[in-house]
Amino acid sequence: MKTWTVGEVLRVLPRGSYTAPRLRHLWNGRKRVTLLEVLTELPFSDAHRVRLAMSPGALPVEVRQEWADIIVHRAILRTLEGPESLENGAWKVWAMGWLNGMDRSARGARAVEKLASKEMMGMRGDLAARKVWNAREAAADAARRLFLRSYWMAAFCGALCARRLDGAAGLAEEFRRQVEELAHVGLGVFNLGADA
Repeated sequence: MKTWTVGEVLRVLPRGSYTAPRLRHLWNGRKRVTLLEVLTELPFSDAHRVRLAMSPGALPVEVRQEWADIIVHRAILRTLEGPESLENGAWKVWAMGWLNGMDRSARGARAVEKLASKEMMGMRGDLAARKVWNAREAAADAARRLFLRSYWMAAFCGALCARRLDGAAGLAEEFRRQVEELAHVGLGVFNLGADA
């Protein structure tokens, strides 16, 4: 199982998140920590837990792929729940194609990401509509990042979609769900029983 030193964690997490002395204090004398400790014992935010778990080598690629796919799937589904007035044929065709596996290309995701950005700019006075199109842009970006195997960015964009729909509470809830889902997706990695 992947382990990190203080310096390695500082290189993965955003600058200024922690200091080396603060991490050494939190780690209570440990020289290295495991992913399981990061996820269950240490006081990291859920966003930082996801970022560390999605970092190269932390989990097998297949686990990160499956986990990111669940996150992107949820983000796209949430953007289909918008008001009838925001129906858009191109968006819906792409979203349904992504969800059913017919169009999982970076090119298709990028095209609807641009479409969402353009639609959002056209909704100047309608804040609710802008919010939905802004979320759709994030969902398409998450899909594109997943295709490119940029798993942390796919997870981040999935959380950004939730933030754009539900504010800061949506962001926190999405990262909490992502950590919770890893426990199910990564059961074999952590050698956890089915009851865990």
